[in-house]
Amino acid sequence: MKNVNIAFVLASSVVVFFIAIYSFGEAKQTLDEKKKEFNEYQEVALKYKENHENYSDEVYIEEKLKKITKDLGIKTTKITQKEKTIIFEATNLSTISFQVLFTTLLNENFNVVKLDVQTNSITMEIGVI
Repeated sequence: MKNVNIAFVLASSVVVFFIAIYSFGEAKQTLDEKKKEFNEYQEVALKYKENHENYSDEVYIEEKLKKITKDLGIKTTKITQKEKTIIFEATNLSTISFQVLFTTLLNENFNVVKLDVQTNSITMEIGVI
């Protein structure tokens, strides 16, 4: 049986230890990068989910439009629904009502496909996913 060189075993152990520490540091750095990517994907997924819920619920969109017109006291509105769009028409508006309605509609989270603005009327097509 040959004698084992203790210095060689010790040196090899130290080298393997440092290689393991270096590999662990790189793995930790990669894990941190993957966590950041995951958080970014999660934020995008939540935004997509929120937008999908807002843009796909026809009843919600119609109720929101009715609530806006009711709150503003506008009675000359018409809401119709076609295949994948909801058409909102408001006619015979006063200047103040027109301005308030216009800014309110644009500040809402609607998927506006078409917007037609006249002197005292607004026609808006809202897309439904």
